[in-house]
Amino acid sequence: MSTFTLVYSKRSCVTGRALKNYLKTLGHKARRIMDDKQIKKSDVVIRYGNSTSMTPMTKLLINTPEAINKASNKKLMMEILSQTEGVAVPTIVFSPETNVDVLKNEEGFFFMRDRTNTVKYVNQLEYGFKYATKEIKNKREYRVHVMGDTIMGVYRKKPNNIGDKILKAENCHFHRCGDATDSLFSEKGRTMAIKAVQALGLDFAGVDIIYDKDTKKYYVLEVNSSPSLNTENIKRFTDLVLAKYNGMVGNANGTV
Repeated sequence: MSTFTLVYSKRSCVTGRALKNYLKTLGHKARRIMDDKQIKKSDVVIRYGNSTSMTPMTKLLINTPEAINKASNKKLMMEILSQTEGVAVPTIVFSPETNVDVLKNEEGFFFMRDRTNTVKYVNQLEYGFKYATKEIKNKREYRVHVMGDTIMGVYRKKPNNIGDKILKAENCHFHRCGDATDSLFSEKGRTMAIKAVQALGLDFAGVDIIYDKDTKKYYVLEVNSSPSLNTENIKRFTDLVLAKYNGMVGNANGTV
């Protein structure tokens, strides 16, 4: 069996521990590192949102520190995605470089991301935020788990309370859209999710996508290199990682 090293932070420790435990049930050696003192050689290294610890010597690395940093820097992430063919992001109406006169002329409600990467729903633009986007009112929101060019799963976000504008794990529930073939989430949305992950150089991520029912267009809201995974998706994720690793080892040995 293979040796796995999981590099994750406190924010992603629940999923990180679950991955480690599941790998062990399959007979693999699995360990975690959260600082530079625990580096050892490993067959597979999975960086789950952690870009600070050094990477052990490995045959297969899932998510480089550079790619994780691109996804973690939300303003940079939006800039990269806005320049990626086949990927759309909501219209950015404000950034730290925006002229104050422009801010005064904007009206309506906005979604603003502050310095701690927290998204806020406001009706007044202010300085001190990373960026702001115009509100999309008539919408559906999705969470899409992507590994390489494979969609692991598509989930529709549904608010626990009517009127909630920002849907996070604590105030919404996720409805799985079949085997990523839900009629409400088209092939265009799935393709956009894959392109967004690849544009940032990630091997795996969770993509938050919004569908504007008025314009019938999809927009990427965020790409997360350490999304929470339930038991079902931990198994899917592990199967895909193992298939990729076994394929590499097989090709190296001259086999299929």
